[in-house]
Amino acid sequence: PPPPEDDTHHALWIVHDNPQLGDKIVYSGPRRMECMLETKEPGKKNCVRVVVGDIDFSGKVELSGIGNVDGRESDQGTECIRVRNARGYCVDHNQAASRLSRDKTIYEFQLGDENATVLTGKSATKSVGEFFKGCVGAIDVILDPQRDFGGWYPQKEARSGGRKIAPQFRSKGVGYIRLGDDMSENGLAFLSSNAGISFLSSSKTKVAKKPSSSSRPPKHKSREDSNRPHAAPKPRTSSTQRRKPSQRQQQQRPSDDSDSDDESSDEEAPKVGDVLKQLQNPGAGMKWKDKADLISQLGKGASSQDGKHSRTAALNVIEVNLGAKNVNVHIVRSALIAAGMIGVSMGGEMVAQVSWKTIMIETVKLLKSKQCSSVAKTVLAQLHGRCFTLANSLEAVSHVLGVGLSSSSSKGRSSKKATAMESPNPRKTSAGGGNSVEVIEWLAETTERERHLEGVEPMLERNSLAMLINLFFSHADHRDQRCRRNVMDGLMHCVLYGVQRLNLDLTRMMRMCAGLKETNSRGWNQIFSSAKMILEEESR
Repeated sequence: PPPPEDDTHHALWIVHDNPQLGDKIVYSGPRRMECMLETKEPGKKNCVRVVVGDIDFSGKVELSGIGNVDGRESDQGTECIRVRNARGYCVDHNQAASRLSRDKTIYEFQLGDENATVLTGKSATKSVGEFFKGCVGAIDVILDPQRDFGGWYPQKEARSGGRKIAPQFRSKGVGYIRLGDDMSENGLAFLSSNAGISFLSSSKTKVAKKPSSSSRPPKHKSREDSNRPHAAPKPRTSSTQRRKPSQRQQQQRPSDDSDSDDESSDEEAPKVGDVLKQLQNPGAGMKWKDKADLISQLGKGASSQDGKHSRTAALNVIEVNLGAKNVNVHIVRSALIAAGMIGVSMGGEMVAQVSWKTIMIETVKLLKSKQCSSVAKTVLAQLHGRCFTLANSLEAVSHVLGVGLSSSSSKGRSSKKATAMESPNPRKTSAGGGNSVEVIEWLAETTERERHLEGVEPMLERNSLAMLINLFFSHADHRDQRCRRNVMDGLMHCVLYGVQRLNLDLTRMMRMCAGLKETNSRGWNQIFSSAKMILEEESR
């Protein structure tokens, strides 16, 4: 038999204390997520060290062992993300290859294989510890990072003086974790190459937060007593699951100049009430840049605990700016981001707001926009499962797609319901079909994501699942190949949703897709065989 692989190069373990992340991370199957770690290069401005790899486990540390190594809990945390195929890059943004994104709003930088250092597996030429040697700062862990074909990742805004894109907006919506203590140091204390037995930094004492004369809220501290002897620093999490992040994480701006010092933002922000008054009565002379900045301030203020009483009024302002015609793109993007921030704070209460329907419809519409699609997609991912689910958003999606929700099951008498439910007869789009490709793609991805979410409320019922199938059917003959491919993916995830979440029989679910069998029997058979294979794999 071949010799066992060297355990020290097996994988990289990222230890944290946020069990809710497990619901958001997909680590198996064709859509397994990528992970990016980034920290500053010591002593070099605008230079970072980056590690990119594939997530192949997310859960309890004690269950994360490989081979001869068993996972071991520690003071750093009880949860972990295990990363394989890790590659390291030393990036100097002053010299790295860069380009404009497709919508011309963001500069992207490239991580090419020719510049990669292999850090895990049999081909590793250096350990993760050696790669990060000398790095003493915090480490941002970006989950499911945005990436274009060829290894292009977002870096900063394209406008003059554009800020760097903040970590949470470099993710496709899952979020990010900031590893470090209260002084934004010792990120390596949460990284392990042996399942938590030891860590890349030997720091064992928690650095106390220095007193500050700033009026900003204090940075997030661990649930543990910070004066407890030998307490390891806890990771500071900026994923949208956390409710008490640091001030920098609370801002959740679309961009963030991480090279600037934290003290540069010490100026007291305007009160939410004052911002609301200016936006409710903007006057004819208000410039678009001033309005965009005010909306950003509104999002930050209303999403805070102190601004909770102003959230309804803030959402009304956002509704007006998203629903109006010929609005400056920067105002729209600020409104989207503000809606996401407020939604994260409100949770399920947001869908009860009168303004919600318009906000949801306009946000889904903006998936079609070249300038706003990435922000819209990120905001929708932040709010999905936390504010809305497929069950309470199908009406808005159908409005954008131009497809009626009622299938033929609602047109006949009760005797016809069973037949209609098994095989919906939707209205098909024309060959022109409108620019709905991005919406169908988002709908397919969201169906898959919700299939894996725990505690979804409200969850799709059988009738609403048939309506969702109807939406995919309506674009089965779309002229765009990418749209047709996403229709097939969406239908497969509908089938899996029905079997796994509603306990419906696979054969019965396939009968609900009988309309596809009549027009595309090969596609129907492919969905059936793929769903069957996935169900067998996930039941092991």
